[in-house]
Amino acid sequence: MSLLALACVAPAYADSQLWLEPGVGVAPVRRVDVDLTGQVRFDQDVTRFSAFLPELTARYRIERWLRVGGGYRLEYERDAYGQLVIRDRLSADARIRVDSARIRVDYRLMVAEQRRPMSNNVFRTVLRNRVDVSYRRLGLWRPFGGVEVFYMLDDLDKLEYDRTRLTAGTTYKAKDFDIDMFVRAEIHADPDEPTYAILGLGYHYQL
Repeated sequence: MSLLALACVAPAYADSQLWLEPGVGVAPVRRVDVDLTGQVRFDQDVTRFSAFLPELTARYRIERWLRVGGGYRLEYERDAYGQLVIRDRLSADARIRVDSARIRVDYRLMVAEQRRPMSNNVFRTVLRNRVDVSYRRLGLWRPFGGVEVFYMLDDLDKLEYDRTRLTAGTTYKAKDFDIDMFVRAEIHADPDEPTYAILGLGYHYQL
C-alpha cells in the first residue's frame, strides 16, 4: 500500500519528511536490553531540520512473549511557531509478542509524559497503542506493517484522540546489526494539521 493510499482519508495537503534513526544496543545482563538512539528529522518537504531526539531506553524480558521497559528522551525540536526549543520525555511501556511459523505480531502500550517548559501546558501525557505484523520467512529480510494510535490523556481521566500512524517497511536483520526502511503516513485529528508523508531509514548496531 502506497503512502498516497494511506493518506487518502486525510486532508488533501501533506508535508514530506525524512527520519534518520541510528542506534546502538547492549545486553548488560540476562533478559535486559539497553538502547541508545538519536533520531534526526527533517520536515517542510525535507528542506528544514526539525528535530534531534536522543533517547536512552531499557527493557526487561519477563517471559518470551512479554517485555516491560521505559526510557528518557531529550527533545531538541521545533514548536508550533517553528522555533527550536528543548523539551524532554519520560516513558513506560509493555509489549506482548505472538509468534507463528511465519508471522510475528507485536503489541505495545506506552504511556509518555512530555515536559515542555516554553508551552502554556507544560506537561502533556500521551497514551500510545501500536500493533506491528512482520513476515519471517524471507531469510534476512523481514517485511512489516503497523498501526499506532495516539491519545491525549487529560488530567488522567479523559482520553482524546490525537493522531494515527500507518507504517509499511522492511528490516534487514544481520548478525550484529539491523537496517530498517519504511514509509509512514501520520494523520492528525486536527484538520488544520497536514498529513505527514514520512520516509524513514534506521540502523541499529548490537554490541
